[in-house]
Amino acid sequence: MTQTAARYIQLDYETNGRVIVTPQDSDRFVVTIQEAVAACQTAGEVLRYRHAFSEVLMPRLTEWLECHRTQVRKAFLTVRDGGLLFLVIRKKAECDPEFTAELAEFDMEVAQDSNLDLICLEVMALPDVSDEVALSFTSPARRKELTGAE
Repeated sequence: MTQTAARYIQLDYETNGRVIVTPQDSDRFVVTIQEAVAACQTAGEVLRYRHAFSEVLMPRLTEWLECHRTQVRKAFLTVRDGGLLFLVIRKKAECDPEFTAELAEFDMEVAQDSNLDLICLEVMALPDVSDEVALSFTSPARRKELTGAE
């Protein structure tokens, strides 16, 4: 179908009716207008989440790791308990209150950032433990080792 002007189709949530959807594979299906509106809203949230994740969260994690590279042996981002976990493995086994305070401050900054309101992030620091122990805190299918640590 060739069009010279953009056409708009309004989906009014209050209107009772159905929508015939024809995707790219031409496998048509029918949904209620309310379902179509909800799907559009969800798609918008997914796009917002992806942007927040790749354009806001990932650069902030990388920057934090760069600033703490002398103290961090490895770091991972993984899925855990319905959200994301930023797992930091320190180079030393001894407790470092300053490092812990800086990580807690980072955690609060991320939690209060309105650009990251769709992302649930927890942070955790482990002392210098074996890779096997560190990986036991991550989801094997959903973990990413982050760069920036030495």
